[in-house]
Amino acid sequence: MRLALLLVLPGLLISTLLTWRIFVTTRQDTETGLLETARGLTQLVDREFIQGEVLLHTLAATDELRTGQLPAFDRLARATAVIGGTIVLVDATGQELIDTALPPGVMLPREKAPTGWAAESVGEPVISPLTRMASGMLAVQVILPVSGQQGARPASHMYDLKLIVPTASLQAIVMRSALPSGWMAAVTDATGVLVARTRKPEHYIGRRAGPGLLAFLARDGEEVRNSISVDEVPVVVAFVKSPLTHYVVAVNVARATMAQAGEQSSWLLLGLGSAAILIGLLGAVVVARGITRPIEAMADAARRLGESGAWVSQKPGRGQDWSLAETEAVATALAGAARALVERQEALTELNASLAARVAARTCELAAANAALDAERLRLGSILDQMPIGVVVHQADGTLLFVNIEARRLLELPNGPLDAVPWPRFRDGQTILSPQERPSARALRGLTADRMLLTLEPAAMTKKLELEVNASPVRDAQGQVSLSVKTLQDVTARLEAEEARRRSQRLEAIGQLTGGVAHEFNNVLMAVSGCLDLLAPYVAAIPPEGGRPRAAALLANASRAASRGGRLTGQLLAFARRQYLQVEPVDLNSLVTGMKELLESTLGRAIEVQVLPDPAVWPAMADPSQLELVLLNLAINARDAMPGGGRLTIRTANACLPPPFRPEDPPEGEHAVLFVGDTGDGMSASVLARAFEPFFTTKDVGRGSGLGLPQVLGVAQQMGGGVAISSVPDEGTEVRVFLPRALQAPAEVPGPPAVEAPPGLLRGARLLLVDDDADVREIARVMLEELGAVVVEAESGAAALLHLQTERFELVLADYTMPKMTGMDLAEEIARIMPGLPVLLMTGYGSIAVSDPGPHIRATLLKPFRTEALSQVLMRELGLGEAGGGQAGKDAPVPAGG
Repeated sequence: MRLALLLVLPGLLISTLLTWRIFVTTRQDTETGLLETARGLTQLVDREFIQGEVLLHTLAATDELRTGQLPAFDRLARATAVIGGTIVLVDATGQELIDTALPPGVMLPREKAPTGWAAESVGEPVISPLTRMASGMLAVQVILPVSGQQGARPASHMYDLKLIVPTASLQAIVMRSALPSGWMAAVTDATGVLVARTRKPEHYIGRRAGPGLLAFLARDGEEVRNSISVDEVPVVVAFVKSPLTHYVVAVNVARATMAQAGEQSSWLLLGLGSAAILIGLLGAVVVARGITRPIEAMADAARRLGESGAWVSQKPGRGQDWSLAETEAVATALAGAARALVERQEALTELNASLAARVAARTCELAAANAALDAERLRLGSILDQMPIGVVVHQADGTLLFVNIEARRLLELPNGPLDAVPWPRFRDGQTILSPQERPSARALRGLTADRMLLTLEPAAMTKKLELEVNASPVRDAQGQVSLSVKTLQDVTARLEAEEARRRSQRLEAIGQLTGGVAHEFNNVLMAVSGCLDLLAPYVAAIPPEGGRPRAAALLANASRAASRGGRLTGQLLAFARRQYLQVEPVDLNSLVTGMKELLESTLGRAIEVQVLPDPAVWPAMADPSQLELVLLNLAINARDAMPGGGRLTIRTANACLPPPFRPEDPPEGEHAVLFVGDTGDGMSASVLARAFEPFFTTKDVGRGSGLGLPQVLGVAQQMGGGVAISSVPDEGTEVRVFLPRALQAPAEVPGPPAVEAPPGLLRGARLLLVDDDADVREIARVMLEELGAVVVEAESGAAALLHLQTERFELVLADYTMPKMTGMDLAEEIARIMPGLPVLLMTGYGSIAVSDPGPHIRATLLKPFRTEALSQVLMRELGLGEAGGGQAGKDAPVPAGG
């Protein structure tokens, strides 16, 4: 019975202690697990923001953003892979300039910057609290202030480059974490607003966190404590605050859940212990009854075990008396033997434990080092894969070690092992680089390659790529080259944009030159054609026997030459966009259909004219006569390109165009399009690049002036459109003329009837003629005197004002382009000092007729003009036809243009 009690009491005590120890250990393990889970989630959230910051730094370093090339930067930003977010570029006022979440060309919103936080300096990114965007979406912004380029010096703060990370991205990180049953994780921003939550995120994202987390915001580091969750549940929670973003990750478990797990373990252990004690008690009672007889034999065997190390069992004889003393002797002997065995076992156990501890520690160190190395390699590879610049790394023996995603895209390298990657060819100008002269090979020899412009010619590509290549060697501790690092950047778009800009500047300069030449040429033609008109009566008065037929033929030839010169200046002014146009809604289908018969007779039977009007084509804003001239010019060019005959196709269509890229491209918006295509010789790339330059032609001398296509371009741009050409040698050419869409339907407006000038139209009227060109002034004076006027000449605006102070005039006829004081300036001064005095402007340009000249300008007259044109303008614009001679200054004002 005493043996049974001795067995029961220690068992109960040990069961109680183990139960308490299990409860405490369970809580400690749970707290440790909560803290480790929170740390892991914090690292995942930080990694997402670090990748976003690296991406923004990379985009901010591009030439497209630093030089303000926003369209090119937009395309680059859209091609860049991001972490489920959106790239946004805003200016200093908050106006979005680029938003990759929206289609190109749509109106962008103005985002209001969140209050309470800001970037400290340009180039330092910040991570905002949870923000509700203009679209209503909750998101976190990674913002990098960026400087721009102003002249030769960098500006301070011009843009904010943003990565908009929706809460769904952070929610996905939290939801991917495998949490034990009953656990809950949440992420808050630096102000304590929930941005992600594993339980009921739709109810809690955007709300303030619980009081325990708000109290933790004022501290840094990490903490495990009892708290109350946002849904008012007592929990044990682990807080970890990120030193990078100041975001807080909280992982909690309900205290009731933790206590329930400890109670279950305790009750299970208590039940098993009680059952074991009960079974042991019953066994002790049974065994105690039969233990006394063999105990002496066991004691003797134990002594021999201690003496000799061998266990010898001996059975007791009959009649021997067994007592408790034998039991104690056996216990003593067994204890001695057990003591010796225990000492040896302890020594061996201690030795094994020490060896196992050293092996485990070394294994953990190696595993940690390998894990850190793998994580660093993975992070570096991820960063390089996010860069918009290709990166290629070679080992010292030339073996390819690393190629990022952008380099694989540029070089068209397949995915797979690097040792099987085929290498494309590079060309420097016209020379194919040998393997020894490639940038990587130069870097492995210790040389550098700085901003080499190379052309990439992969076999599978149809378009060559222009790459800017840099290569540098990487040396080890002994100074030996161990690696070569090469960077590749696609500069094809930049070079094309520079070429387009140079071409636009060249065309603009040529346009200004041709406009000035045409203006001066018009003055010359004015004198020539005027003299020819004045000579006509004298030639008619020559008797036949005195050579009148010969003189009349010569006068007719000179008049035709002057007319040809006028058409040439018209073409020059059309290219320079200084020609006067009457723009109105035009039905393209009616225009091209009505010209088919004229084109068939002009081009000849060898050329088939096919007209394909689109019934749904929009009305276009155009000058009908100039548009017919454009179509005729294109048809004549097509005829010259088809000397052996062919087919000319004219069709119409509609088009909605993006922003222009080349100088001849039409502006953005809706356009009606006139297509003129032929099956002729076509043009090479070099000829096509110069097609719009004036006086450039591939025809023989005397067969063309080189002004056909420049005139087409000038007229189209003056009407608000543009021109595009596509051509393939030996296959034909198609010219597309874009015209702005008219908002109204075309209306037929009858032209004014021609009125013959009455004799003595200006009889007795005093006119002031102002022109800095003496020849033009002389011809205009003679024309006016033939109409009966008294003409006073002035060579400048200042001289004209002196005449006006001392004399009375009924009309002022002034040249628009004069030094110091233009005709427009003179008209404004006359309107100020002598209101009501009519002013008629003469011009070799058409641009002033396009703009509103103002009420003080009665009419404009385009050079060169003849007596009939002058008289028609005087009658139509100034109302002199009904007033009779000498009444020019008494008529009511007539607006310019009739």
